[in-house]
Amino acid sequence: MESTSRLWTRRVLTGLVGFGMVASGLLKFVGPPPLVENFERYHLLDKLPLIAVIELVCAALFLIPKTSSLGVLLVTGYFGGAVVAHLVANDPVGLVPVAVMGLSAWAVAALRNPELFASFRR
Repeated sequence: MESTSRLWTRRVLTGLVGFGMVASGLLKFVGPPPLVENFERYHLLDKLPLIAVIELVCAALFLIPKTSSLGVLLVTGYFGGAVVAHLVANDPVGLVPVAVMGLSAWAVAALRNPELFASFRR
């Protein structure tokens, strides 16, 4: 049986990561000027709708309990790509929230499925 604190920690982290990804994906469709400027700097402006769809699909798979394991892997890949984009653009400020979201996704994975990390305890 899962403790109450573990359950709520998992729920809150899942909600934060999921909300952040859904909000970010939807904002990419709206295209506010600062976001457009960043994607121009990254030379990815023409890929903005595709990146938004990928982000929303990853978020959905992460949030759906039956597909959450696949979702964590895809979210990790997505955030890994975002980290590389920020590094290439020499944008250390944008790197921090991306890294925090990626690490939070893995914290959720560890809380949802502790057996996943059991092999690290040997």
